[in-house]
Amino acid sequence: MFCKNCGQQIDDNATKCDKCGASVAPAAAPAAAPAAGGFSTPSPNGSGVVLNINVGSQEPIAPSGKNTILAVILSCCFPGVGQIYLGQLFKGIAFLILAYILGPVTGGLLAIVAWIVAMLDAFKIGKKLEEGKSVAPWEFF
Repeated sequence: MFCKNCGQQIDDNATKCDKCGASVAPAAAPAAAPAAGGFSTPSPNGSGVVLNINVGSQEPIAPSGKNTILAVILSCCFPGVGQIYLGQLFKGIAFLILAYILGPVTGGLLAIVAWIVAMLDAFKIGKKLEEGKSVAPWEFF
């Protein structure tokens, strides 16, 4: 480890720099890796029991060069298809369910909301991917 004050290399377990005398904190241990396919949080009561929630793939969607305008047009025709095109499969399926299954139950209100949100979301997520940013599978806007 290096002293943050003078840049001198010091022992990893040192509490003070040998050269300048500045106090240094020992390096923190790396955090434990989350469980595969989910995330873990230590229990608040210290019992050692952890919460492991598996919510599908947590791998971010890498930029793929897909066309934002095509994603918006697809979401305009069928809410959710633009998300599927951009790589957000489960989010796209959720939009399809909201629009075509639950929409008629609400007199079309939920279908209209899902349609508008799906188009806006396809545009924003498409732009992020075009800019070279990665997005999470369930990231909105």
